[in-house]
Amino acid sequence: MRKMISKHPFFVLLIIASTFREVHSISIKCQVKDATQGVQWAAVPGAECMLLSNAGIFLRTAKSLTNSYGIAIIEEVQPGYYQVRTSRIGYYTLNEDLTIASTTEKHVMIHQDMVISPRLSLRGTDDMYRIVLTWGRSPKDLDSYLMTPWPRDSDCQSGMVFYDGKKCQQGSQTIDLDVDATDMYGPETITMRALQSETFGYYVHIYTNGICWDKISANVKIYQASTGGLLHNIKQPGCSENRFGYDITNCSRYWHVFDFDASTAKFKIYQNKLMHSAPILPKKSIVNPNCSCLVKHDISSDDVISSAEKISVTAEDLMVDELCVNEMKNIYDNSMKKNIRLNPSDLVDKLAMFISGQIEERDALV
Repeated sequence: MRKMISKHPFFVLLIIASTFREVHSISIKCQVKDATQGVQWAAVPGAECMLLSNAGIFLRTAKSLTNSYGIAIIEEVQPGYYQVRTSRIGYYTLNEDLTIASTTEKHVMIHQDMVISPRLSLRGTDDMYRIVLTWGRSPKDLDSYLMTPWPRDSDCQSGMVFYDGKKCQQGSQTIDLDVDATDMYGPETITMRALQSETFGYYVHIYTNGICWDKISANVKIYQASTGGLLHNIKQPGCSENRFGYDITNCSRYWHVFDFDASTAKFKIYQNKLMHSAPILPKKSIVNPNCSCLVKHDISSDDVISSAEKISVTAEDLMVDELCVNEMKNIYDNSMKKNIRLNPSDLVDKLAMFISGQIEERDALV
């Protein structure tokens, strides 16, 4: 045996080295993209990808620069909780959490998408905002919509910014869809410049058929010029629709993320607003939209649908106390007394449950 070792020391060392690499064989593929560029031009070369421990401590050997394709490889990573940090001159630094489970297979390369935003600049006293939507491998396509209060004309044909109307302008106020991604991960990016007054709403739509929010992991980041970077980092709400019997044919396809009041420069972030239909902008003139309900003695399925739709689009935009909660409760109670049962294709049962949930939430606040 000693004779064999002395004759072949190289092979013994190779076996030892291979065994050592088995322990440290997880790699991270850090792919860095410009949030304002289309996929084919999005790669950011020369960006630094750095791996930090969960406590924010830099791991000395875990750093790499991206190549001309915007890719950097960090090798020999152990399972654990990390933060991937990407920085580049002219861009905001981005931090993303990364968990590598102890059960992760050896010789695996983990893909980490890092979408970084170019720095925004103030134009006099006019502020700028950038909205960046990203997601994972599924679905292929999510779409961003920014609703405006502006009239539909040649400068804003649809009254909103989306894939089929990429720019809206009102005097010096402009909103642009910089990127419309259609092939996984994103980004979808909207930039708002010099907005002065009124309310704007942002939502995300599942464009790809056959998938619901429970299979999606989307994220929305909001950057602001005057604050010098990331203002809000919004994770997609967890999908709890299964308890109401939703399935892939009728799940919510809209996520109302926030409303922005330009006059106060304040964002109203919605914590859990998944919807069946596209949201609408709140109108300040709407007061007590359901107050006529008490005069109705015959509660029909259309009444329940109409009232549920009204409360779903206004409950979070108006003070809850301003809604005719008693009238809504009467609709719900009467619909249950009349034992309304509709065809499976209709959503009244589920909408009635939604109304009940709104009432319970309101009562819990009082």
